[in-house]
Amino acid sequence: MFATRLLWMFVVTRAVIGTAAYNGNQFIFARFPGYVTVNEDATANVLFIGHMREGRCTVAESNGTDYHVQLIGNNSVTQFHLPTDRKFTLGVAVEGDRAVALICTTEVTLSVLQRAVSGGIADAFPVLPVKSLSTKYIVPSVPNNALLGVVAFYNNTNVTVHLNSTCSYPFRGNIYGRGNQLSITLLQGEVLQIASSQSSDTCDLGGTVVESGQSIAVFSGSPLLCYAHQCDGAMSQVPQIETWGTSFIVPLVPNMAENRVRITAGYNGTNITIDTFTRVESIILNKAEIYDEDITNTATIYIRSSHPILVLQIAGDSTNYQVFQAIVPATDAYGTNYLIPDIQTSSMSYTRHVTIITSSNCTSHININERWSVQSTDSQTFAMASFQPSSGSTTFKSNSSACPFGVLVTGLGNIEMYGYFSTPVGGDSDGSLEDSVNLTCTKADWVVKVNTQEIATVFPTSENKNIFMSNAFCPGVLEGGVLVFNVSYNDCNTVIETSNNNTVTFSNYLIEYERDAQTNLASGALWRYNLACVLQKHEIDVKPFLPVDHAEITVQATSKIQGHEAVMKFYTDDTYTNEVKGNPLKVDLGTRVYVQVQTSVPADVKLLVDNCYISTDIPNGNSTRVTIIHNRCEANHFTHIVGHVYKLTRFYFDVFEMPHHHDNLYVACDVSFCPLMDFAPECQSGCLSTHL
Repeated sequence: MFATRLLWMFVVTRAVIGTAAYNGNQFIFARFPGYVTVNEDATANVLFIGHMREGRCTVAESNGTDYHVQLIGNNSVTQFHLPTDRKFTLGVAVEGDRAVALICTTEVTLSVLQRAVSGGIADAFPVLPVKSLSTKYIVPSVPNNALLGVVAFYNNTNVTVHLNSTCSYPFRGNIYGRGNQLSITLLQGEVLQIASSQSSDTCDLGGTVVESGQSIAVFSGSPLLCYAHQCDGAMSQVPQIETWGTSFIVPLVPNMAENRVRITAGYNGTNITIDTFTRVESIILNKAEIYDEDITNTATIYIRSSHPILVLQIAGDSTNYQVFQAIVPATDAYGTNYLIPDIQTSSMSYTRHVTIITSSNCTSHININERWSVQSTDSQTFAMASFQPSSGSTTFKSNSSACPFGVLVTGLGNIEMYGYFSTPVGGDSDGSLEDSVNLTCTKADWVVKVNTQEIATVFPTSENKNIFMSNAFCPGVLEGGVLVFNVSYNDCNTVIETSNNNTVTFSNYLIEYERDAQTNLASGALWRYNLACVLQKHEIDVKPFLPVDHAEITVQATSKIQGHEAVMKFYTDDTYTNEVKGNPLKVDLGTRVYVQVQTSVPADVKLLVDNCYISTDIPNGNSTRVTIIHNRCEANHFTHIVGHVYKLTRFYFDVFEMPHHHDNLYVACDVSFCPLMDFAPECQSGCLSTHL
């Protein structure tokens, strides 16, 4: 049941290399064991779903159980406690009932609290969306009682674990230790767990490499991490290597007496500098090497490297049995907009602390009224503010794109705690773009109109050329002061979600990129606006097209050749073998139509398709016309020229909604003929920059 339900999710795109995207529509994680000393205990999992817009989610367990969650309110966090608390054993195992998927109609962030039911063990961590998963990971691990979890999102996923372990692990009649490879094929929703079957102060999996044939989710931590003479649960999701960084600030941790930094190298010959109040230390690590250093909790630490690294912070305090570990974000992964959940449960009340880290020049740009302290190393100066926010979910924002910040969140309970670095949410969260964007949902297309003048009142540095749908391959068309996106639901990485109530939800977003003034490369996002269309399934418009025999061809020619004829044919497939005929030609809205324009002429003549358009009346009459090819160029996103040879041109277009209902739609093309050996510009195939 779990596998069948998730098949539609396989079309998601991969994350942009550089920073891990934590906003998404689909997530997968796993339950892991929690125990006190040697006594096994059931694990409780609570989901905290942060959402900019209202929507709904399905929580799908791999054992076939589904739960439906309504997201109420904008800029809010919805809490969901998985109803069944489960007991899991330690050791090495492959199990098919631990994975949990979250599927939402709007983009969300997901944080999970994992807690032993009887108390004393807890941790919280952010979960990466499926689009940010990868096929290769280097595991930072923790120094004792290490646990590694691999979750398969796709069926028949081949996984190889290159162990770098201080312990040996029995599994299916073999013993695996340092230098061994554990290879296995996982089904969708199955979880591979590698852990010692009993408490061990020596089991460390740091530097283990996990590779797979398809994207997987990898989790690293411990059911009972011991540090600073105390023990507590610890878990993090490992980000893909491509999103690691080269600049890190490791902040002071409120109420913690001891700190450790664990650095993992992603590449050979990585030069690393650790800069504190009192000294600067330099080390060199090779790929998958680990370096640990215990530090005092009296100063900020600045770490920089020549190649991307992963930095893990471990902190503990012996007074209240509190320990946590968290992956530290690189400074270039800082954001300007955070939605912080207030992680609480009916079984435990946590005192929440927030630490904000930013440049010393940016404190006035962040919406907090707290006391800032300035921390300096030999090379950098940072500002930090640590405080207890009021109860409930909390929003922190910077009013300047030049002033991003990082957020460390800790929650202190009775002999347990959680700690993690929060992840920024995308784009505009207060609805200030609502009046600037107009969305119309047709049965096949997005029609989005952006009032660029109103956008500029919200974001004075906005530039039309930097606004796209989903990515830089989907720009709009500027009509006066309005930027128009009229694209098919099949384009621009639109996420398509089918529900059980006979509806289909299409999700996408508008984004404006910020660009580096010198390189013109995208350096961040100025704003982001989520889009969603919900349509009934099986509502299909049938639009009649004029049949093939009546398709209009207008012949142009050079002065050297006159009177050659061209024929237009329509096909249903990209091999151009299944010709479509009829009167009228019936085509479903959103269908892809393949077109071939061909001529039978002597071998010394070539055919060039100059312009094509779709009209609502006979092409020579007074009609509404939409151009699909202009000056031998693709005129819009729903048209693609497949190729040219001397006697024919092939292209396709997606059938779209015309401005008004019409009984017939007509396809027309203007073509030219030239001598085969005429190499004048007007006789060359390809896009022309000037009118013919």
